[in-house]
Amino acid sequence: MKNLFTLLFVGIAMFCSNSYLTQEITVQSGVFGNDATWVSGNAPYMWHSSGKINTDCVISAGHTVTQTGNIKILNGTSFIIEGTLI
Repeated sequence: MKNLFTLLFVGIAMFCSNSYLTQEITVQSGVFGNDATWVSGNAPYMWHSSGKINTDCVISAGHTVTQTGNIKILNGTSFIIEGTLI
């Protein structure tokens, strides 16, 4: 029974943390919201209730990413700019 509670606690802790988030990395220069700009083929996901990005993002060196408007990042996620963000 103790093991079941431990497993349940660990599962809940992992779900509530940001460790389940993915990472999006640029594959080429382009528009931030364009799926083709990102290795996965998907632009970074916006958390629906807050309008903030809940995906770690990396703009790779040598890539220029263009964004019109603000980029809001969910607390606990990272946004690394090795290239250029316009």
